[in-house]
Amino acid sequence: MKMEYIRIADEDGLMVLADEEGNTAAFEFLELYVRNGAEYAVLLQKGDDMVTILRLEEHGADGKERYFFVEDDDLFESLYDAFTEDHGDEFDFE
Repeated sequence: MKMEYIRIADEDGLMVLADEEGNTAAFEFLELYVRNGAEYAVLLQKGDDMVTILRLEEHGADGKERYFFVEDDDLFESLYDAFTEDHGDEFDFE
């Protein structure tokens, strides 16, 4: 099953995403990477200290941005490694 989030709002510098069941979560946008023509957003959930990496699809049928979990482990590791290299001085990755 692919987990899908839909961007429903922006509040106080955070983007609010809703999952398929209507549960919402606020994320801080940290970085955007492009791999093989696809865009991947690195996000930090409000109240959490772990980053989330989601694939962005800008144009859903309803015109809303959709975000999907990265299911390819090698791709996820590549994106995470790029983020830790680019932002190692800003975050504690231990």
